[in-house]
Amino acid sequence: MTGWRVASMTDKLSPGMRQYLEMKKIHPEAILLFRMGDFYEMFFEDAVKASGLLDIALTSRSKKDEVPIPMCGVPHQAVDAYIDRLTECGLTVAVCEQVEKASAGRGLLDRAITRLETPGVKISASGQTPRQPNFVVALSCDDDGRSWGLAGLEVSTGDMVMGSFDSLDGLRAELSALSPHECLLKESPPEELLELTREMNIYATLLPPEKMSPAAALAGFTELFGPHAVAAWAMESRPEALTAAGAALSYAVACCQGQLKHLAPPRLLWRLPYMGLDEAAIANLELLKTLRHGELDGSLLGLLDRTITPMGGRLLRQWLVRPLLNGGDITNRHGAVEELLRNGLARDEIVRLLKKTGDLERALGRLVLNRGGPRDLAVLRDTLTLLDDFRRVLSGLNSARLAALGDGLPDFSEMTAVLRKSLVDNPPLNAKDGGLIKRGVSAELDELMDLESGGKSGIAALEARERERTGINSLKIGFNRVYGYYLEVTKTNLPLVPNDWIRKQTIAGGERFLTPELKEWEEKILHAGERRLELEEKILDDLKAMAVGRAGDIKTAAQLLSEIDILAAFSDCAERYRWVRPELTDEDLIDIKGGRHPVVEASLPADTPFVANDVRLTTRDRIFIITGPNMAGKSTILRQTALIVLMNQVGSFVPAESARLSMRDRIFTRVGASDDLARGRSTFMVEMNETASILAMASPSSLVVLDEVGRGTSTYDGISLAWAIAEYLHDLDGRGVPTLFATHYHELVDLSKTKPRVKNFNVAVQSAGKHIVFMRKLKEGGASRSHGLTVAAMAGLPKRVIDRAREILSDLSKAGRR
Repeated sequence: MTGWRVASMTDKLSPGMRQYLEMKKIHPEAILLFRMGDFYEMFFEDAVKASGLLDIALTSRSKKDEVPIPMCGVPHQAVDAYIDRLTECGLTVAVCEQVEKASAGRGLLDRAITRLETPGVKISASGQTPRQPNFVVALSCDDDGRSWGLAGLEVSTGDMVMGSFDSLDGLRAELSALSPHECLLKESPPEELLELTREMNIYATLLPPEKMSPAAALAGFTELFGPHAVAAWAMESRPEALTAAGAALSYAVACCQGQLKHLAPPRLLWRLPYMGLDEAAIANLELLKTLRHGELDGSLLGLLDRTITPMGGRLLRQWLVRPLLNGGDITNRHGAVEELLRNGLARDEIVRLLKKTGDLERALGRLVLNRGGPRDLAVLRDTLTLLDDFRRVLSGLNSARLAALGDGLPDFSEMTAVLRKSLVDNPPLNAKDGGLIKRGVSAELDELMDLESGGKSGIAALEARERERTGINSLKIGFNRVYGYYLEVTKTNLPLVPNDWIRKQTIAGGERFLTPELKEWEEKILHAGERRLELEEKILDDLKAMAVGRAGDIKTAAQLLSEIDILAAFSDCAERYRWVRPELTDEDLIDIKGGRHPVVEASLPADTPFVANDVRLTTRDRIFIITGPNMAGKSTILRQTALIVLMNQVGSFVPAESARLSMRDRIFTRVGASDDLARGRSTFMVEMNETASILAMASPSSLVVLDEVGRGTSTYDGISLAWAIAEYLHDLDGRGVPTLFATHYHELVDLSKTKPRVKNFNVAVQSAGKHIVFMRKLKEGGASRSHGLTVAAMAGLPKRVIDRAREILSDLSKAGRR
């Protein structure tokens, strides 16, 4: 604000502006929204910046001064929408409220900052995408820079994740899974972390060192989870994760101006048996969004998400990036999907109940953080009342998992009875609007309601009597907050006004009057209305406290309902797309008959069948070298195999005629070609980095999918690298890694002569004159040629270019060169 010489102006500023500057000092980095009556005002640089971003008028205060103060404002009713737009631009917003009521003769009102909204901490419903989480993450590293800690916190739901990694690749993979909006780093962070946030387009917020110290983290963590949590969760050996968690928690508490009573125990990634998926696998398999446009439509999530509730949609995202490694849990999910597929009536009843289910997690989060209103309580009331019906339906099913979900739903009968008795069926959005508590809850409230209702009836009767007495048929009694109640008369009727009326105000079209009787009714009504609002808010606070007291049980119910929702969605997909239950086996096996790509098949016209393919990777046939021309379908076969393996371990049915699958600890992909210019890496460097990561971490229990490795360099360099990589995967641990290796290097088919676990396949094509027909069928044996010139001709290259290319190809072939 130096542009307006604030320091030299302070003595000339009004008390209100001096108060504004005091509030601004608390969070100088934030856009300060300063409540003034019915508006939130912004001043100085904040006003200039916000007016441009929000497309609102920039005006000025103290216009007669030598240097007027820039200002802009937004109405209080719409403030959340404006806050959301500012945080989407990466800004932090501080909200300063009046914390005392305005009264006659009172000058400057006390104000305080009541909340901070940031890109990663959003509580208002308007700032949240229902089916997507909004994580803020904190990152830290040990003194040697060898261990990296992460804590992710979704403030609106109380969901927390903690991880410890020995490489930036692991950290990157978790960031890709969480898709955070904001990242907390210590001031002067390691360049690697700053670079990571830039690469992944995450807003970085730098914290002072004392906010990211192990001591502060330990104090904050134990305050929330108890003195024994650190030892119980084995965090002594992971101080970098604990430091990150402490920073995220203290930041959230500061933003929300309150305790996170809805916070669930963190999910400790070092303890959870999940399949490993790196950033490349999540992106290349298009699990959450498409590669080309970053859209949900066209991704696996876009296809699978037939959930009914926002809670189910958010949990499904977690399931897709964290497939299970526990065979019993996978089998239980499969069994639940099969049960719902067979029992359509039960599934229909569950879907009917889910359609009545509200977002328990976020309604609870707003109540805990004192941002909730009557409608959030109504969400709890209406949803928790359904739990008896859920239990009834689930108890009649044979699935062990569905029965356990029903049995695990807590009992809220007492709480829902109180909410049904107390809260009106359709409460207003804002408690200050009144009319949210039913009759019979409080005798005093009932009396005030009667008085208020009777007062309005009395005013209506008074209006009718005065019309008849004066003969002024257009006479009406109105009300505003400044002048209270009044009798309004047009200019043409002023001669008919009685002498006992008291003139109150002149308006453009006439005059306003009052009478002693009207004034008496006004005092009764206003007193009753104000007292009723006070009493309703007190009752509402008691109801909120009751709900917050059951926060843990409500979160449990939300998690169980979310899982029910996902299992019903999986069943719906299985029926809709003709998917089958995969068989889990202890053999080291990937045996897929009639496998299909789920997303590609669903996108085809109804009269266009998908060409299914078999894939059988065993201990003897470990590596498939797949050749064939571009557009033949090699990449589709690679991706669909990986997706079927992943869907199996998520608990879904799979697109195939049948599938026998053993557990895979990781899925690795090297698919497609793209530059990463932001990180100074060419296509070939990206390819080699991803391949190096695969070779470093793959095991015989993994699945590796490689597409055109080595194509980014010279032919002989590429062939040599591809050959050596295939040999390495074949020989690893004496067992080899199950691998699908698509390539144009036909020389690689000779690997099968020296490596017994290599098997050659090609994607069939048929010649049709000067064209070829893509059969998209995988068959045994290597392809004899790539048909590159034929594909180029079909793509529309000039005949002259194609003919010349054939001449050059002939010359190179005769010379023994490629």
